[in-house]
Amino acid sequence: MWSLQLWDPDTSSWLTTTSHETTVQRQKHKHMNVKRRTSKRLSNPSSTGGLGVHFEGHVQASFVTLMLTGGHGPCLPHWPITEVKLQGKIDGFDTDDFIAVSKGPGNSGERRLLGQIKHSITLTAGSAVFGEVLQAAWNDFRNPAVFTPDKDVIALITGPLNRTDLEASWVLNHARANPNDPSRFFRNVATANFSSTDKKKKLEAFRHHLNVANEGVVLTLDGQTGYAMKAKDRVVIRKSNTTFNLVQPTNRNYFDVLRNKLKWGR
Repeated sequence: MWSLQLWDPDTSSWLTTTSHETTVQRQKHKHMNVKRRTSKRLSNPSSTGGLGVHFEGHVQASFVTLMLTGGHGPCLPHWPITEVKLQGKIDGFDTDDFIAVSKGPGNSGERRLLGQIKHSITLTAGSAVFGEVLQAAWNDFRNPAVFTPDKDVIALITGPLNRTDLEASWVLNHARANPNDPSRFFRNVATANFSSTDKKKKLEAFRHHLNVANEGVVLTLDGQTGYAMKAKDRVVIRKSNTTFNLVQPTNRNYFDVLRNKLKWGR
């Protein structure tokens, strides 16, 4: 003889059946089992597409908590966060998942962190999501009403990245280390023993999406920092009021300079 115990949530009691149960009892328990099997099961947020929403909410809540506790945000001066805006599109931000504002002592200054939150993203030239993120960042970078270069920060906050996408952090850190020497930056990325194929691909992904965002027009002056140009922008060249003297060595040949600069014969 065997017995089976089943928990009945309707009566909050155990139901015991044995090998001598009647047909009606077997049908009752069979119906009860079917009912349990067909009831809706819990699903994890990742499989239902809700994980990104949960992740975004947690990040936003973290910055609100920092504001309430007098904390300061990453990449910003050690000033307390005084304001957090959520979904800042209505205020003119394209990087709009949240905007954290820090203010210095006695309102001596203000800094903003513009945050875009993506739980899942691939940092490749073919990624439409990555393209949208960089387009929004570029729009804000070019908009003085919402962003001040050298003061404010634009951040992409993500979930775990794969190994190759982590190479993008090396590219960004190296770019920050050479803000006034782009030729050195590009040379280092191109150097085989200094860089890697993955790093080069990540740099090309950034350049691809930023070229698309800016319609591919950049003005550079003597190889220094580039300035994005858009339709109806103007370049004005005028004579400076400052004068100075140039000293040219007698053994220096103009064509030798061109050969060096343009790498003729190499």
